[in-house]
Amino acid sequence: MSPDAIEVRSGELFRKRLCRNAEVLVSKARPAVTERHRGILIGNIGFDYLLLGGFASRPFGQGDAVSVRTLIEGQSVGFQTSIAKITDDPTIYLARFPLDVEIFNVRKAHRIQAFFPAEVAVAAPAWEGDRILPSRILDINAGGCRLRSRRGPPKNAEVAITFALPGAPGPHAGWGVVLDCKAARWVFDSRMIFIREERNLPMLRGVEAWVNDNLMLALAG
Repeated sequence: MSPDAIEVRSGELFRKRLCRNAEVLVSKARPAVTERHRGILIGNIGFDYLLLGGFASRPFGQGDAVSVRTLIEGQSVGFQTSIAKITDDPTIYLARFPLDVEIFNVRKAHRIQAFFPAEVAVAAPAWEGDRILPSRILDINAGGCRLRSRRGPPKNAEVAITFALPGAPGPHAGWGVVLDCKAARWVFDSRMIFIREERNLPMLRGVEAWVNDNLMLALAG
Protein backbone atom coordinates (compact mmCIF):
# COMPACT_ATOMS: atom_id res chain seq x y z
CA MET A 1 0.00 0.00 0.00
CA SER A 2 1.34 3.45 -0.87
CA PRO A 3 2.25 5.58 2.20
CA ASP A 4 0.03 8.35 0.79
CA ALA A 5 -3.04 6.15 0.45
CA ILE A 6 -5.73 6.44 3.10
CA GLU A 7 -7.81 3.47 2.01
CA VAL A 8 -7.60 0.43 -0.23
CA ARG A 9 -10.72 -0.89 -1.91
CA SER A 10 -11.31 -3.98 -4.00
CA GLY A 11 -11.10 -3.45 -7.75
CA GLU A 12 -14.52 -5.08 -7.95
CA LEU A 13 -16.08 -1.98 -6.34
CA PHE A 14 -14.51 0.26 -8.99
CA ARG A 15 -15.40 -1.84 -12.02
CA LYS A 16 -18.01 0.45 -13.54
CA ARG A 17 -16.23 3.66 -12.54
CA LEU A 18 -12.92 2.51 -14.02
CA CYS A 19 -14.63 1.83 -17.34
CA ARG A 20 -15.41 5.49 -18.00
CA ASN A 21 -13.22 7.89 -19.97
CA ALA A 22 -10.94 9.86 -17.68
CA GLU A 23 -7.60 11.65 -17.76
CA VAL A 24 -4.79 9.59 -16.22
CA LEU A 25 -1.21 10.04 -15.08
CA VAL A 26 0.90 6.92 -15.65
CA SER A 27 4.45 6.15 -14.60
CA LYS A 28 6.62 3.06 -14.56
CA ALA A 29 6.27 1.33 -11.22
CA ARG A 30 10.00 1.11 -10.44
CA PRO A 31 10.72 3.22 -7.33
CA ALA A 32 13.42 5.26 -9.06
CA VAL A 33 11.10 6.36 -11.91
CA THR A 34 9.23 9.59 -11.13
CA GLU A 35 8.26 10.83 -14.62
CA ARG A 36 4.49 10.72 -15.13
CA HIS A 37 2.89 10.64 -18.56
CA ARG A 38 -0.50 12.21 -19.18
CA GLY A 39 -2.98 10.13 -21.14
CA ILE A 40 -6.60 8.99 -21.29
CA LEU A 41 -8.42 6.01 -19.85
CA ILE A 42 -10.29 5.18 -23.04
CA GLY A 43 -12.41 2.27 -21.89
CA ASN A 44 -12.19 -1.43 -21.21
CA ILE A 45 -12.46 -4.94 -22.64
CA GLY A 46 -14.78 -6.66 -20.22
CA PHE A 47 -13.20 -6.70 -16.79
CA ASP A 48 -9.93 -8.07 -18.11
CA TYR A 49 -8.25 -5.00 -19.56
CA LEU A 50 -8.30 -1.22 -19.31
CA LEU A 51 -7.45 0.70 -22.48
CA LEU A 52 -4.95 3.54 -22.07
CA GLY A 53 -4.05 5.92 -24.89
CA GLY A 54 -3.54 9.52 -25.93
CA PHE A 55 0.08 9.75 -24.75
CA ALA A 56 2.40 12.25 -26.44
CA SER A 57 5.07 9.56 -26.88
CA ARG A 58 5.33 5.78 -26.55
CA PRO A 59 6.66 5.58 -22.99
CA PHE A 60 5.81 1.98 -22.07
CA GLY A 61 6.66 -1.47 -23.35
CA GLN A 62 4.84 -4.78 -23.17
CA GLY A 63 5.23 -6.30 -19.72
CA ASP A 64 6.06 -2.99 -18.00
CA ALA A 65 4.67 -2.61 -14.48
CA VAL A 66 3.01 0.81 -14.21
CA SER A 67 1.32 3.02 -11.62
CA VAL A 68 -1.87 4.84 -12.64
CA ARG A 69 -3.43 7.87 -10.93
CA THR A 70 -6.74 9.44 -11.91
CA LEU A 71 -9.77 11.29 -10.58
CA ILE A 72 -13.06 9.39 -10.32
CA GLU A 73 -16.12 11.25 -9.09
CA GLY A 74 -13.96 13.73 -7.20
CA GLN A 75 -11.77 11.04 -5.59
CA SER A 76 -8.08 10.64 -6.34
CA VAL A 77 -7.46 6.95 -6.92
CA GLY A 78 -4.45 4.92 -7.94
CA PHE A 79 -3.54 1.35 -8.76
CA GLN A 80 -0.70 -0.84 -9.94
CA THR A 81 -1.04 -2.82 -13.14
CA SER A 82 1.01 -4.06 -16.07
CA ILE A 83 0.95 -3.59 -19.81
CA ALA A 84 -0.33 -6.84 -21.31
CA LYS A 85 -0.54 -5.80 -24.98
CA ILE A 86 0.12 -2.80 -27.22
CA THR A 87 -1.70 -1.96 -30.44
CA ASP A 88 -0.30 0.20 -33.24
CA ASP A 89 -1.80 3.15 -35.14
CA PRO A 90 -3.15 4.37 -32.81
CA THR A 91 -0.99 3.26 -29.93
CA ILE A 92 -3.26 1.81 -27.23
CA TYR A 93 -2.05 0.02 -24.14
CA LEU A 94 -4.06 -2.87 -22.76
CA ALA A 95 -3.45 -2.80 -19.02
CA ARG A 96 -4.61 -5.60 -16.78
CA PHE A 97 -7.67 -4.76 -14.68
CA PRO A 98 -6.45 -3.96 -11.14
CA LEU A 99 -7.23 -6.18 -8.18
CA ASP A 100 -7.03 -3.30 -5.69
CA VAL A 101 -7.57 0.44 -5.94
CA GLU A 102 -6.06 2.92 -3.49
CA ILE A 103 -7.93 6.07 -2.50
CA PHE A 104 -5.73 9.08 -1.75
CA ASN A 105 -6.36 12.03 0.51
CA VAL A 106 -6.48 15.16 -1.67
CA ARG A 107 -8.49 17.41 0.63
CA LYS A 108 -5.80 20.09 0.48
CA ALA A 109 -5.73 19.92 -3.31
CA HIS A 110 -9.54 20.04 -3.49
CA ARG A 111 -9.37 23.68 -2.37
CA ILE A 112 -7.42 25.45 -5.09
CA GLN A 113 -5.32 28.40 -3.92
CA ALA A 114 -6.09 31.46 -6.04
CA PHE A 115 -5.96 35.23 -6.23
CA PHE A 116 -8.32 36.57 -8.87
CA PRO A 117 -11.00 39.26 -8.84
CA ALA A 118 -14.68 38.78 -8.12
CA GLU A 119 -17.63 41.11 -7.76
CA VAL A 120 -19.94 40.40 -4.83
CA ALA A 121 -23.39 41.99 -4.44
CA VAL A 122 -25.13 41.65 -1.07
CA ALA A 123 -28.89 41.05 -1.15
CA ALA A 124 -30.80 44.27 -0.40
CA PRO A 125 -32.54 43.28 2.87
CA ALA A 126 -29.22 42.28 4.43
CA TRP A 127 -27.37 45.55 3.95
CA GLU A 128 -28.21 49.15 3.24
CA GLY A 129 -26.03 51.44 1.12
CA ASP A 130 -23.59 50.34 -1.59
CA ARG A 131 -24.18 46.61 -1.99
CA ILE A 132 -21.30 45.98 -4.44
CA LEU A 133 -18.08 44.62 -2.92
CA PRO A 134 -15.04 44.39 -5.22
CA SER A 135 -13.28 41.28 -3.89
CA ARG A 136 -10.52 38.77 -4.49
CA ILE A 137 -11.04 35.01 -4.36
CA LEU A 138 -8.27 33.51 -2.21
CA ASP A 139 -9.23 29.86 -2.66
CA ILE A 140 -12.08 27.97 -4.25
CA ASN A 141 -13.53 24.49 -4.55
CA ALA A 142 -16.73 22.98 -5.92
CA GLY A 143 -18.63 23.92 -2.77
CA GLY A 144 -17.59 27.51 -2.13
CA CYS A 145 -14.76 29.99 -1.82
CA ARG A 146 -12.86 32.31 0.49
CA LEU A 147 -12.95 36.04 -0.31
CA ARG A 148 -11.03 39.17 0.65
CA SER A 149 -12.61 42.64 0.40
CA ARG A 150 -12.25 46.10 1.95
CA ARG A 151 -15.71 45.79 3.52
CA GLY A 152 -17.05 42.64 5.07
CA PRO A 153 -20.41 41.15 4.03
CA PRO A 154 -22.83 40.24 6.86
CA LYS A 155 -22.82 36.67 8.14
CA ASN A 156 -25.60 34.50 6.63
CA ALA A 157 -26.28 37.08 3.90
CA GLU A 158 -27.18 35.80 0.44
CA VAL A 159 -24.90 37.30 -2.18
CA ALA A 160 -24.56 37.29 -5.94
CA ILE A 161 -21.02 36.63 -7.15
CA THR A 162 -19.42 37.08 -10.57
CA PHE A 163 -15.90 35.98 -11.48
CA ALA A 164 -13.76 34.58 -14.29
CA LEU A 165 -11.76 31.41 -13.67
CA PRO A 166 -8.19 31.64 -15.02
CA GLY A 167 -7.87 29.78 -18.30
CA ALA A 168 -11.57 28.84 -18.45
CA PRO A 169 -14.48 30.26 -20.48
CA GLY A 170 -16.46 32.78 -18.49
CA PRO A 171 -17.44 34.81 -16.67
CA HIS A 172 -19.33 32.73 -14.11
CA ALA A 173 -22.21 34.18 -12.12
CA GLY A 174 -24.20 32.63 -9.30
CA TRP A 175 -25.31 32.87 -5.70
CA GLY A 176 -23.84 31.98 -2.33
CA VAL A 177 -24.31 32.43 1.40
CA VAL A 178 -21.72 34.04 3.69
CA LEU A 179 -20.67 31.60 6.44
CA ASP A 180 -18.47 34.01 8.38
CA CYS A 181 -16.43 37.18 8.02
CA LYS A 182 -13.32 38.19 9.97
CA ALA A 183 -11.36 41.45 9.99
CA ALA A 184 -7.71 41.10 8.97
CA ARG A 185 -6.10 44.52 9.54
CA TRP A 186 -7.60 46.82 6.91
CA VAL A 187 -9.39 44.06 4.93
CA PHE A 188 -12.02 41.39 5.60
CA ASP A 189 -11.77 37.67 4.87
CA SER A 190 -15.05 35.81 4.44
CA ARG A 191 -16.09 32.27 3.61
CA MET A 192 -18.94 31.55 1.25
CA ILE A 193 -20.78 28.39 0.25
CA PHE A 194 -22.38 28.15 -3.18
CA ILE A 195 -26.14 27.58 -3.14
CA ARG A 196 -26.99 24.12 -4.47
CA GLU A 197 -30.03 25.05 -6.55
CA GLU A 198 -30.98 24.74 -10.20
CA ARG A 199 -30.40 28.45 -10.83
CA ASN A 200 -26.75 27.93 -9.83
CA LEU A 201 -26.07 24.83 -11.94
CA PRO A 202 -24.08 26.55 -14.75
CA MET A 203 -21.69 28.11 -12.24
CA LEU A 204 -21.43 24.95 -10.12
CA ARG A 205 -20.59 22.83 -13.16
CA GLY A 206 -18.04 25.34 -14.42
CA VAL A 207 -16.29 25.57 -11.04
CA GLU A 208 -16.27 21.77 -10.58
CA ALA A 209 -14.74 21.22 -14.04
CA TRP A 210 -12.07 23.88 -13.40
CA VAL A 211 -11.22 22.47 -9.95
CA ASN A 212 -10.93 18.93 -11.36
CA ASP A 213 -8.57 20.18 -14.10
CA ASN A 214 -6.39 21.81 -11.45
CA LEU A 215 -6.52 18.68 -9.29
CA MET A 216 -4.98 16.73 -12.17
CA LEU A 217 -2.18 19.31 -12.28
CA ALA A 218 -1.76 18.89 -8.51
CA LEU A 219 -1.53 15.10 -8.90
CA ALA A 220 1.13 15.60 -11.58
CA GLY A 221 3.24 17.69 -9.21
